[in-house]
Formats: sequence, structure tokens, C-alpha cells
Amino acid sequence: MKTQLFFILILSLFFIGCDTSTNSINDSSVFGIYLLKNDTLSTDKAKQFSLESLIVENEPIINIDDIISYEWSNHIVNLTPEAFEKFNAIEIKIKSTYGLPFIVMVNSQKIYLGNVYPGYSSYFHMDLPFINVAPFIEMRIGRAPDKNIVDKRTDQRIYSVLKNNNKIKI
Repeated sequence: MKTQLFFILILSLFFIGCDTSTNSINDSSVFGIYLLKNDTLSTDKAKQFSLESLIVENEPIINIDDIISYEWSNHIVNLTPEAFEKFNAIEIKIKSTYGLPFIVMVNSQKIYLGNVYPGYSSYFHMDLPFINVAPFIEMRIGRAPDKNIVDKRTDQRIYSVLKNNNKIKI
């Protein structure tokens, strides 16, 4: 009887100790576009900090499940209707034509800082990728206007996670 109880106890501990998380490639946290937690921090001020020191909100404004397809050649992101509504709702948070900073993350790693602008803005940070809030189901992540700046949108970690989740459209 003691042997059986000991065996059951060992098996129970084994199963409790096993990691049941699948960490599958369809996990919505593998890709995200996040706003900063401190919504009073302007993009100009955010650029003064290291990317790693910037704290993002708990939930992304766009995650991998929100994306129908991503046209890699021109960085047009086709969104689900729900994601489109969610993304357009952030225009309320934008308090000026200077927009809001965002961070693209892959597998919880910060890849680059960008800026999201209201549709009526003509202002651009010359050194950052950008997104305009516009009434379209697709969202375009624009290249930094300064062509001397490395195009951060083409980071291979982004491409890999989008490809592994069957989102790349060429």
C-alpha cells in the first residue's frame, strides 16, 4: 500500500511539474504592436530612452491574430474587421498631430519604435516608421522618411514570425 501511494505521489508530482503550455506559433503574443504604458510620453521624449527601457501596455493594439495577411514588399497589413475597429479607436488617444509612439515586438522582444498619427496629420518623424490611422481595413506601416535610416520594418525576426504564422503575402 505504501509503495502504491508513493508511486501515485511521484506520478502526481511529475504531472504537476510538467509544463502544459504549448508555446505554439499561433500564440497571439508572438507579434504585437504596442502603445507605451506612459501615454503622456511624446515620441520625441521616447526617442531619448533606450528601446528596452520603454514600458509598453499589457495588451497590443494589433497582435498576430488580428492580421489576415501582411504584404511584406510594401508593409501593408490586412486586418480583421474587429482589429480594424480596435485600431481606429486609438485615434481618441492621440492628442496632437504629433501622434503616439508605438513599439513592434516579436516573442516579447522589442524590435523598433515607431509613431502612429491621426489621419489628419501631415507631421512625420524623419527617423521612424509610421502608421496613419485611416478608415481602411488595411494598415500601412510606412518607412522612415529619411532614406539614410536603416529600414527597421524589414527585421528578419518580424518576417520569420509572420511567415511561420502564414501571414506573409508576397
